Amino acid sequence: MNIVQDLRFAFRQLRKSLGFTVMGVLTLGIGVGAATAVFSLVDTVLLHPLAFREPERIMALDTLSEGRGSGSGPAVPNDTSYPNFYDWRNQAHSFEAMACWQGSNFTLGKGNGPAQRIDGTVVSADFFQVLGARPALGRAFNRAEEQAGNRSVILSNSLWRSAMGASPEAIGKTIQLSDESYTVVGVMPASFRFPNAPDVGAWITPAHTEEGKNPSAKERGWNQLSVIGRLAPGVSAAQARAEMQVIQQAIARQYPDDAGKETSVQVRSEMEDLTGDVQRPLHILFSAVCFLLLIACANVAGLLLTRTAARRPELALRASLGATRMQIVRQLLIESVTLSSLGGLLGFVLAAIALRLAPQYLPSDLPRLDELALNPRVFLFALAASLMTGLLFGVVPAWRTSRLDPALALRDTTRSSTASRGQNRLHSALVVGETALALVLLVGAGLLIRSFDRLMSVDPGFNPHHLITFRVGMPATRYKDEKLLQLTQQLEARFAALPGVQQATYGFPMPLSGGDMTITFAVEGRPISNGDKPSARVSLVPANFFKVMQLPFCKDAPSQPLRMSPPGRTR
Repeated sequence: MNIVQDLRFAFRQLRKSLGFTVMGVLTLGIGVGAATAVFSLVDTVLLHPLAFREPERIMALDTLSEGRGSGSGPAVPNDTSYPNFYDWRNQAHSFEAMACWQGSNFTLGKGNGPAQRIDGTVVSADFFQVLGARPALGRAFNRAEEQAGNRSVILSNSLWRSAMGASPEAIGKTIQLSDESYTVVGVMPASFRFPNAPDVGAWITPAHTEEGKNPSAKERGWNQLSVIGRLAPGVSAAQARAEMQVIQQAIARQYPDDAGKETSVQVRSEMEDLTGDVQRPLHILFSAVCFLLLIACANVAGLLLTRTAARRPELALRASLGATRMQIVRQLLIESVTLSSLGGLLGFVLAAIALRLAPQYLPSDLPRLDELALNPRVFLFALAASLMTGLLFGVVPAWRTSRLDPALALRDTTRSSTASRGQNRLHSALVVGETALALVLLVGAGLLIRSFDRLMSVDPGFNPHHLITFRVGMPATRYKDEKLLQLTQQLEARFAALPGVQQATYGFPMPLSGGDMTITFAVEGRPISNGDKPSARVSLVPANFFKVMQLPFCKDAPSQPLRMSPPGRTR
């Protein structure tokens, strides 16, 4: 009952000092809001487990490739080829199941509504078994559907609804994808998201690779697949890594020309593989907003010290009338927590607004960005942050006031010289601490701005002004080799003729697109074994590419042509 009375009294005191209350609530709201928004991001990306059965057993496997022709150069993670994956799957015993996947896209045929482009993924039969996910309708793939002549597809819940009207009779029906008919064997639940490819509408098997429709799939040196595996019960990641090392070394010895430099395999959790590149930046960002919250606490603590100094006669009178030191401390802490709770409520609202706007400003390739939302853990964090800040900035003024001499305070409503000196020391300590924290943030922000400025001033090697790039997907079943080249040239001519377009060109991969194709080569007159050939990144471009991109061309380049073998690997 006393606490209820103290709470009512706290609200009356805050209403009486409206300016102080507004300033305190705004200060705390900004601090708590920033901390809550960033915590939500950290929680979604780093802390919340993947939405699969026993996600800690799901491992990502990468080929570790030494630099070709560079002796004992550092091994770097790389994708995997189809032949290597099949060998891994057949020989590894540390995994309950293993699967490969590769991003793709399809054209949804007119038979299923207006033609549209959808994201898709080519997966091996055990993909959903590795993830521990089951279709809501139908079944998952089986190994037979990896073989030539099979055309099976599993649809996402959203595509099932838009293309097939959410019909429960969709299983067994056909759907047109990139000019081919696929039989629907399953529909995934609406909650299913594979974080590496969250917007996928359809999954198919690599049956087309068995028909020679993707010749690169037969090349052991053409690395294009991501691989995931589910550890067998009782098997650790270290044990799986040791086994994969033995398997890959045997493959490297057996195929020295194609896999001689690929002597090991990286095995790490899928969560680590997914978030490894963003862990440090997110930790730095969260540390920065925690500093901001501490600065807000120091600001409000300074305001409270000034306010409690003005209330010394009132508090002394209460002590003279029988209030104990604990009751006074409790009253002041309840006022502080009430103020911080109001600031926390405002901060939660600000965090909700920030999270709604965040996807527009955060990098589109940030993992699990589609899962970003307020949830009970974020609410509990905001509540805990509010209560802790209330105690943090309220405990010092409360403790200082509890040592008040009632007789001295009643005799003189102004501060004594001793109190003044103590008050000044506390204010000075708060100012010093606040300044130190602000300086850390300021220096960090300055370094980031300088790094960003230097990054933006790096010469990309071409003129990026008034340059627009886009991708055009064409069904491989309809456009091959000469026909594909002919259509591409026709598109180039039509784009170049559009009003406002000066020139047009094409190529793969385009600069700064994230694509990467590597090819081995040999210099004329310098014989070398296939396994020791150097490699280099390569792009396929027409003759006018350098002119359109305004790329400087080296006139002193040697006229002697290079002998190039088929592409070695790609990411």
